[in-house]
Amino acid sequence: MPQQALALANSQIALAEARLLAGRFSECKDDRTFIARVYEKILAREPKPEELQACSDFLRKKDPPKGRESLALVLFN
Repeated sequence: MPQQALALANSQIALAEARLLAGRFSECKDDRTFIARVYEKILAREPKPEELQACSDFLRKKDPPKGRESLALVLFN
């Protein structure tokens, strides 16, 4: 449902959890390791090669700390 996705994306709880999760994996020095760990934690699987590439592209376009938080929020949806 689009309404549920929008509500989750704007939820203060989801934003706080995304921030917390990104902080939990802040020791990841490179984006690929971060992406793999976040996928494991949120989706309980490894990212497919095309997903890894899309997430890497996403993070390259964002400021480092906010980008990781945003990616976690996207994966929650």
